[in-house]
Amino acid sequence: MTVADDGGLTDVQRTQVQVLNEPLPAAEAKGTTQPCTVPAKSASGGTNISPTSEAAMQPLHAVIELRLSMDTSDGVISFPTASVVPSKPESSKQAKKSRTSKKEYTNGGLSQAIRFTELLPKPNEGADAEWIEIINAGNKTVNLGNWMLADTAKQKSPYIIPDAVTLAPGQFYIFKRSDTKISLNDSEDSLFLYDYNDRLIDQITYAKAKKGHSYALITTSQQADGERFASANGAPPDRTKISWEWIETPTPGAPNPSYELLHATVDALTGGAEEHALDVTLAGGEDAILFFDDSVIDPEIAELGIGPGTFLEAIAQQNIDSTYELERIQSVTPPAPPEVKTKSNKMIWIVSGLLLLTLIINLVPVAKKLLQKRRENS
Repeated sequence: MTVADDGGLTDVQRTQVQVLNEPLPAAEAKGTTQPCTVPAKSASGGTNISPTSEAAMQPLHAVIELRLSMDTSDGVISFPTASVVPSKPESSKQAKKSRTSKKEYTNGGLSQAIRFTELLPKPNEGADAEWIEIINAGNKTVNLGNWMLADTAKQKSPYIIPDAVTLAPGQFYIFKRSDTKISLNDSEDSLFLYDYNDRLIDQITYAKAKKGHSYALITTSQQADGERFASANGAPPDRTKISWEWIETPTPGAPNPSYELLHATVDALTGGAEEHALDVTLAGGEDAILFFDDSVIDPEIAELGIGPGTFLEAIAQQNIDSTYELERIQSVTPPAPPEVKTKSNKMIWIVSGLLLLTLIINLVPVAKKLLQKRRENS
């Protein structure tokens, strides 16, 4: 016997019905064995399994129990009863594991140029305002479908990035806490970025978060000032430093601040009660103004410890008008003590020599008289 048109059956059902292709034992057959089909309705009015029946639509993990009443006299096989016994449902842990490990979207592209650039763990507005920023630092557009964002290295509950997220070269993207469900700790935490092949692309760890401050990737360039930073082999030195720093003014979706390492000699302390400034001469010879507030230097301390001639190594951000906003001072070298003006040593030696000569001239006659008197007495 054969079963025709079984394309809609599940594998389990197809396996169950394969018995229909086996020849019936002679003792059980009623008449001649011949091919038959499974009709939409049986002649006996029972429930038959067909590609569109309810039993055929059960998921693969269901077990189909069929009670067969076989009658081949009219070429029809009737299934008077068919019951579905579901398999044991998976536990909540199994279901969670399945959800977190399953890739939900179309795989995107592969790139090593996607990087974390800024994050806000402790916003002034509350935890719901947390966000994470990434950038495509490469020169090719990258789709992030099925990439993963996690705050644990084991990816227990990663956020799977939708395939609708595509980054052009130099483009930023902000992940909000309301979307990722990733909670950034105020004390210490780490973030990990994986591509759809589970390969680690970038990671960042921070210590105690500052309220209202973002943790940002900052570029600091060193000022070219002659031979101070010349390399040993004579090649131009690398004057760029990249580091993570807490900044007071977050810049979501925009470039982070870039700083300069300045070497300057103070000419004067200027400014008023609210705006303080240092007039300086940079190591390259240019004049500049460094503005600062009380959080960088206390004005009273500045008056006492930073006077004319003081050498500063400072981190500052350049303004549009070529002035600078002072971020912090790395080191302070006080000016050399003023040279004490004294009388010429030459004059002192001349006077001393004259006095000694006078003394010798006067002592010679006295010595002669004393010697002559001693001879007379003897």
